[in-house]
Amino acid sequence: MYKIKRCMKKLPFLCLVLVFAACMLFTGCGSVSADDYQAMVKSDVYDNYELFKNDLGRLKNEKQMLTYFQRWAAKHKIYNDRWDDNGLILQESAAKDSKNKKSTLLECTVNASDIASTAKEAAMALTAMLNASTHGEISILFTKAGAAATVPDKYLEVDNLISLTERNTPRLFTGSAAQASTTIHKNLSTTAPDTGTAFKISISGCTGGDSAVREYAHPNPIREIGAVLNNCREDGLVMRIASFQGGQSDAEFVQSASAVVWVANSEATKFENKFENAISKYKDKYMKHESDLTFTIEATSMPSTVFTSEDTYSILSLLYTLHDGRYDPDADTDEEDDKKDEELTAFANIGTISTKGDDLTIGICLRAIDQDTFTKMLKTYKDTAELSDAKWKVNESIPLWNGSDNNALVRDITNMADKNDIKLTADTTFKTTNAAVYADKNSKMQVIALGVDMQDATELTSTLLMYLDGQANT
Repeated sequence: MYKIKRCMKKLPFLCLVLVFAACMLFTGCGSVSADDYQAMVKSDVYDNYELFKNDLGRLKNEKQMLTYFQRWAAKHKIYNDRWDDNGLILQESAAKDSKNKKSTLLECTVNASDIASTAKEAAMALTAMLNASTHGEISILFTKAGAAATVPDKYLEVDNLISLTERNTPRLFTGSAAQASTTIHKNLSTTAPDTGTAFKISISGCTGGDSAVREYAHPNPIREIGAVLNNCREDGLVMRIASFQGGQSDAEFVQSASAVVWVANSEATKFENKFENAISKYKDKYMKHESDLTFTIEATSMPSTVFTSEDTYSILSLLYTLHDGRYDPDADTDEEDDKKDEELTAFANIGTISTKGDDLTIGICLRAIDQDTFTKMLKTYKDTAELSDAKWKVNESIPLWNGSDNNALVRDITNMADKNDIKLTADTTFKTTNAAVYADKNSKMQVIALGVDMQDATELTSTLLMYLDGQANT
């Protein structure tokens, strides 16, 4: 189960070594070509990816996955150390005559919810490590998803860190947005409903996904249901919210949401008509990208309790006031548009809502690539919550990472990638990166995040290997 192809022990690899040695001895060349490096890793990186994906797919959680890589390291006599159940580090000393070369740490995320990405990053990092021959000290860090902050500082005492991260195409990042996972909590009062009609409003079938990937204007079912209910309230319809549920994570686009609402019998037809009109408009706006979207309203059984008129208003007022999508405190509206990452500086995602018993909880993810804007966002959401007599809390935050786009590591990786026909340009991402956490923990190290994909696995692994072997300096 823990078998991996180590090409250092295979005949083809030995032949390549002899060829390289002859090249350097008789022709005086100081470097090996990118084609040679690609030939060295091509079969192995894909074989190892399939092996890892198959083996890891049988495991239940990140703890077992870390054990898998730990046993692999022990089998190959590579020093390894583990802390708690959050991570594992593999380390190899510098090669002979390479003691003065800079130390490099390659970082991979271990995620039981994304086996393919875990296998991809591990295959590239380990294939590069196993094939490196003239390298400085190499470390590979396997970090449990969400546990970057737990990495012991001693493992980050390196010159350069390359954090591998899943992307659709090769990307180079030297910065990422500040991010905060926040909640708004409010205690509500309930009462028994009067005679009336109960409706269940539901939106489902939305694509969802990471809210940092904003390739088009995504629908937000929580906001839409709240907006139509607020319109009904402004028109004087007598109604009470009984429950409101939606979303999976504050950082993800909402896939579905639903609300149960009590309406006075005299208002039932008008209430239903307002939603029928909203359903038609909503589908016209979003069906181009969200072909599985459904938006329904139907009569349902009468709830035993509903929120009071005042607290129904509080829920709708919060949903109306809170920014969702592109953040612009000076704009009259926060309506999302089709701007892509490079045109945005900040945005928020109202990702969850839940009413349980007498409690309302709203989960919001805030992101910004400018610290002043991020600070203003935090204050704006805190003030909005307090104006509604609600409590606001930052549950988790990731610092702004604003690294250099022209240091030696960036230049060397860009140069090696170019030799492998991969064009990389330093960029900033809104997506969460472990690199941001590590850069904050050790400001002396040079840090990049390298976006990797399997289509370019050979070229990317060759890029890493050439860098580890010091080819940027030859």
